[in-house]
Amino acid sequence: MKFKSGIWDKEINLRDFIIQNYTPYEGDDSFLAPPTARTRALWDKVLALLEQERKAGGVLDIDEHTISTITSHKCGYIDKELETIVGLQTDAPLKRAIMPFGGIRMVRNSLAAYGRELPPDVENVFKYRKTHNDGVFDVYTDDMKRARHTGIITGLPDAYGRGRIIGDYRRIPLYGVDRLIEDKIAAKKAHDAEPMYGDTVRNLEEMAEQIKALKAFEKMCAGYGFDVTKPAKDAREAVQFVYLGYLAAVKDQDGAAMSLGRTSTFLDIYIEKDIRELAKSLDLYDVVIIPVSATEGDNVTKRSENMPWYTGPVLLSHLENVDVSETEEDSVFYMPVQRVCRPDHTFRGFQGQIESGAVSVGDTIVTLPSNEHAKVKSILVGDKDAQTADAGRPVTIQLDKEVDVSRGCVLAKDTKLPVSKKFTATILWMDDEELTVGKDYLVKLGTRTIPGILKNIQYKIDVNTGEFIPVGRLRKNEIAVCDLVLQEEIVIDAFAKHKTLGELILIDRISNMTSACGVVENPTLDETKDLKCAFAHGNLKANGDIFEEYYYDLEAMNVFKVQPSDKTYTIGDVIPVKGETYQYPDSFDVVVLREQVAVSIRDQKVTAIIPLADFAYNDVPVINGRGFAVHVTSAADVDAFKKELSAEGSEISENFFNKWVDFETYRRIVFKDEHWTE
Repeated sequence: MKFKSGIWDKEINLRDFIIQNYTPYEGDDSFLAPPTARTRALWDKVLALLEQERKAGGVLDIDEHTISTITSHKCGYIDKELETIVGLQTDAPLKRAIMPFGGIRMVRNSLAAYGRELPPDVENVFKYRKTHNDGVFDVYTDDMKRARHTGIITGLPDAYGRGRIIGDYRRIPLYGVDRLIEDKIAAKKAHDAEPMYGDTVRNLEEMAEQIKALKAFEKMCAGYGFDVTKPAKDAREAVQFVYLGYLAAVKDQDGAAMSLGRTSTFLDIYIEKDIRELAKSLDLYDVVIIPVSATEGDNVTKRSENMPWYTGPVLLSHLENVDVSETEEDSVFYMPVQRVCRPDHTFRGFQGQIESGAVSVGDTIVTLPSNEHAKVKSILVGDKDAQTADAGRPVTIQLDKEVDVSRGCVLAKDTKLPVSKKFTATILWMDDEELTVGKDYLVKLGTRTIPGILKNIQYKIDVNTGEFIPVGRLRKNEIAVCDLVLQEEIVIDAFAKHKTLGELILIDRISNMTSACGVVENPTLDETKDLKCAFAHGNLKANGDIFEEYYYDLEAMNVFKVQPSDKTYTIGDVIPVKGETYQYPDSFDVVVLREQVAVSIRDQKVTAIIPLADFAYNDVPVINGRGFAVHVTSAADVDAFKKELSAEGSEISENFFNKWVDFETYRRIVFKDEHWTE
């Protein structure tokens, strides 16, 4: 979701950005929440430091050896694990810095007040460097000096370093430093044709200093792990970038005479945008936020006295009145079979709840996944015959002929529902043990419970930032998008389309405990997508199946594969040449047939990634993309291999593989009784 365009996206213009994107709020402050536990814990640490400072006589620590600049000190934290917005003036909380450019005498006197001395090397610098105060006093008249001395006039420029500074730090998150530097360079070039009068010279020098400061600012932010060269992606970054801009200004100037300026309206635009994007990503069109505490019962059944600031509905009353009517599901009929009822040889009925649409006696329905067609012979609602039944009713349906239907199958009419064994789901992991790739579970989908295996973790979702984080395992209470494979095909669909067919739980096969719950995002897997364990260089990408592990499931009596790595390898990377079911030489070449890419491995390191057409024999073993040995031992063999491969076209025959490829040279199959085949 983008901001509304205007003059602001063509030139640096904060005012226009706010006019175009701000939605006025005319309510009260009832929406505000109290400090979080993390904030309170952090503030307790600050209070403890302030108490130490007070006991130390007003100053906890001073770094008198380092003149404060934007990049003078290393990154500092109060408590890194607790801080959401980071950044300190020095490398430790409450450590004071010296700022002698405004006036060396003030620094000297301040240090003396706390028993410190200005180091000789710093003193020596200012024998040659005129400070701001020296310049100010050079231009004061005698009358101005007398007025200042007697206290008749206060607030003269010498008391404020370089005067009162109000920086528009909002520009940083909106435009990014690169854009701001470009703007300053363009403004500086605009003076190229002007005579070098005093004002022009001062403007040029000031803009040159601004460009240097922006580059120094970029370096400071990188130390904290933030890329400020580009605009902020979300509200959290916007707040952080604004603060870092102010922090940099404070480090370079005297913070006693500085203002942050108005930022609330600007940041509100980012917060509103994030809320809209979150609601859209979750397909939420009517969002109600209710603060609750499950442990204390706050706002669950009755209003909490612990949250007097909250005046909205409590959870139970809201759930009782919320509109749960479905609008997105099809109106066509489908019913997952809960039970097959056969009291005697004359009657066979399929029981379940109609999830959508209606069905009548005489309708032609299809059974899934067997894909057989039959007519509805009778409908029972309870023990009463009915001619028709609609969504929400539990029924027993008898068909006019025998069909292959059991618990977990689906009866449908006038619709095509996906049948699949491979799918992508978003899951919440609830087990104490970590979720790892390759482990098998009982997967309950709709009315069917079936063995399944976790094939791949695409990424973990950071619940605080919404960031997608590549991971190889999942801890308790973490959310991730995963690929799963079932033992056989079943009727399955995305939760957004058909909720009953798209909600799932994972059950531990040993403890029978629920390990995870989730929803189906895509009822199929994109087999052409890049695998995580891949080789990549520029536009060249090749799947990394050579790192797959091959296991034999004793129960299912079949072989299945596990992709254990989530790393993409490029030139210079060291690869694992030994796994549980494979061992390769330290130096070899890989020919990936599907992507037509060749990879050179020397001393366990990737040295080249090239098109397969450019591949030549290099006097090292050759394997294919799955880790099977390729029977080539000369340049002539490579030429023949490539020629025959070209003749195969898009579908490579078994004869080709039988001639050129051998499984057992570098691979083996390991027996495992806790896994099953995909």
